[in-house]
Amino acid sequence: MKVILFGAGNVGKAIVKDLAEEVEMHIADVDEVKLSYLEGHGDTHLIDVSQKDKVREFISDFDLVISSVPGKFGYELLEQSVEAGVDAVDVSFMPEDPFSLDNGARKKGVSLVVDAGFGPGISNVFVGRLSELMDMEECFIRICGLPENPEPPLYYTSTWSPVDLIEEYTRPARQVHNGQIVELDPLEEINKVNICGLELEEFYSDGLRTLLKTIEVDRLEETTLRWPGHLDKMKVLRDLGFFDEEHLQSTLEVLLPLMHIPGKDFSLLKVEAIGTTGEKMEYTLWDTAKDGLSSMARTTGFTTALIARYVLEGRFEPGVVPPELVGRKPELYDRFIDGLMSRGIEIKECTK
Repeated sequence: MKVILFGAGNVGKAIVKDLAEEVEMHIADVDEVKLSYLEGHGDTHLIDVSQKDKVREFISDFDLVISSVPGKFGYELLEQSVEAGVDAVDVSFMPEDPFSLDNGARKKGVSLVVDAGFGPGISNVFVGRLSELMDMEECFIRICGLPENPEPPLYYTSTWSPVDLIEEYTRPARQVHNGQIVELDPLEEINKVNICGLELEEFYSDGLRTLLKTIEVDRLEETTLRWPGHLDKMKVLRDLGFFDEEHLQSTLEVLLPLMHIPGKDFSLLKVEAIGTTGEKMEYTLWDTAKDGLSSMARTTGFTTALIARYVLEGRFEPGVVPPELVGRKPELYDRFIDGLMSRGIEIKECTK
């Protein structure tokens, strides 16, 4: 099987390391330096993903496209995959609705698994599982990837696309309240919370995505967690216009050097559900950096690689496939969870 990965960043590195021994691996990026770090793990290709015609012609020779590009390119790359008739797995934080590609993918016989990362991704799998185990009325997702030892002034380490990170603070956060989708200002309400013994702050984030259409509940929320002191600074910068498109690049040039804290990062995910009769279930995931990979790269990249195997095996029907579908199929869910845990990611299930 021939697999082409677009995006040779930290997440791409984890994907390649997990898959390279099982498939004919190819890696594409616009950055020669990033590609050089992955030489020996597959054939590398210097390609600008924004060049649509070139990309479409190039990918037509592959069995699977894996998209680990910044969100602004994610939807277009999936479009090219559909037109080329090639299955795809996507982990970009795209602003567009991926379901708009569903009809075209079905006609082409193409499976598109979207949001196949940490969150959205593993969080969706857990929600899908809970929806099968109980008559769910409310569900709450709390998620983060943070440095183990936060340092001022920002108390945060950038472990993924910085542009997509900023979008978490600017993109309206869609939630479900009273069975209806509402859009909230992500930084309007910042709350303190204790999760797994850690004193953190949380804000609404726009990570529910496909769950907004596939899960019917009275209340469905996602919040992202940060160390105290980070979010107030982000809110000031946003409100002053530093995250506006015309200023963003200059802002990132100042911020990114302040977001590289020495030491390991960790990933934390808690999904809690309440049933119509009051029963409660929750899943908790914990991971830390290992083997030269950040925890964010591990939780995201390993998820992408595990789901890519399902696509290569023909486990999904043509069309847009949300990751919660993995949680709804016991044979896929059990293997997925075993795969994460065998890679050193801790997962616990609790019934209250």
